[in-house]
Amino acid sequence: MLLTASISTSTVLRVACVGDSITAGYKATNDSYAYPGRLQHLLDAKFPGKYEVSNLGAGGATLQKNTTSPYWKRDQYAQFVNGTWDVIIVMLGTNDAHEEPNDWPASCSEPNPTADSCTFISDYHALLSVARAHTTSESALIAVAVPPPLWREGISIR
Repeated sequence: MLLTASISTSTVLRVACVGDSITAGYKATNDSYAYPGRLQHLLDAKFPGKYEVSNLGAGGATLQKNTTSPYWKRDQYAQFVNGTWDVIIVMLGTNDAHEEPNDWPASCSEPNPTADSCTFISDYHALLSVARAHTTSESALIAVAVPPPLWREGISIR
């Protein structure tokens, strides 16, 4: 679908999967069962040798910079910014919903939050700017994936 746009080139297209433990594959029996591993398998089946998927997921990572465990301070972030990518998939935000004191600012839950009032939004904008700076071209794909809902005691919290 979207990833087929550049398969005519002879070079391998690099895909960065940026995220938290969901991306890293928490509780997966091996790396091939984390979503980046599954993506690599599916791409290899359709386009053998055309894509190289990197799993840059960091367990417990938050999107926001000033929280208990920011992605920005992880080794996976350093790997991300030390590379260039043809496709970047970002799936962060689940851990920002923790009940830790700084993880979800009240201003982000108010009606119509903006980047000026909500650090989650402003930090997401900042991460997407970093992503754009580490792509191979202006036409590189940057996708934002919606993380699964946070479940607690059988109730979905969004």
